Amino acid sequence: MSRIICTALCFISMASFASAQDSASRFEGPYVGAMVGFNSYSLGDTSAFGGKTDDKMSGATFGGIFGFRSAISEGVLAGIEGFVNSNTANKTYTISGVSARLDADVSYGLNATLGFATEQALFFIMAGYGWNDISAKAVSGGASAAASSSGDGIRAGIGAEVPISDTLAIRVQGDWQDFDGDSSALGGSAGVVLKF
Repeated sequence: MSRIICTALCFISMASFASAQDSASRFEGPYVGAMVGFNSYSLGDTSAFGGKTDDKMSGATFGGIFGFRSAISEGVLAGIEGFVNSNTANKTYTISGVSARLDADVSYGLNATLGFATEQALFFIMAGYGWNDISAKAVSGGASAAASSSGDGIRAGIGAEVPISDTLAIRVQGDWQDFDGDSSALGGSAGVVLKF
């Protein structure tokens, strides 16, 4: 009897190990995705420009991701991922009759990812570095002036992917981005991921 029980337990453990490997393999390899979402930027103290001490601007974001993941242990995947987003967040300030508009144009960066696979989904965390191109345009009477700059800093995020076929998955995620310690961005997005 003990031999039968031992044999059954061996089969169960082998099946669960194979299941974990199969779960991880569903998310291994290169992938690309399309994402849409919403970002809120904390601008810090803009009172010198007629704003607030804790000013914010927000708007929609849309773009793409690309990356590669590989299983490093049972049900655990590590990877690298890049992203490029276009942002619609903007804010307008008026000082002494001069109107100035600030736009969060394009954000991009690179993240390291760590994923935990189950039979139904992949749950992941990520950390990396990102940049955000900012443009400003001031208008006074018939004259105008424009300038651009780039903010950068560390970023982190968390999310999940749920497969809908062998190659397609639905993805949701949340992100936080720091910009040199004086401002930051917080956002959420959802989209579709295609695995090759």
